[in-house]
Amino acid sequence: MWQVWCWNGKYVKGKLVKEYKAKNSAFKYVSDNIEHKEIVPGPEKDTYYIEDGDQTVGIIEKRKAK
Repeated sequence: MWQVWCWNGKYVKGKLVKEYKAKNSAFKYVSDNIEHKEIVPGPEKDTYYIEDGDQTVGIIEKRKAK
């Protein structure tokens, strides 16, 4: 499952917004609903940071399904 997390004012991974089975669906949701400038790959595999200038506003990451 791909999870989209948003900044809640204190933590970047503070609010779980959506979960998707496909990576493309998560990226499409972010591009349509979250104000950002770019999405950059993170240091871990299957982790992407949603950047808005000099601030990270969210994370897209893959979690194993339960």
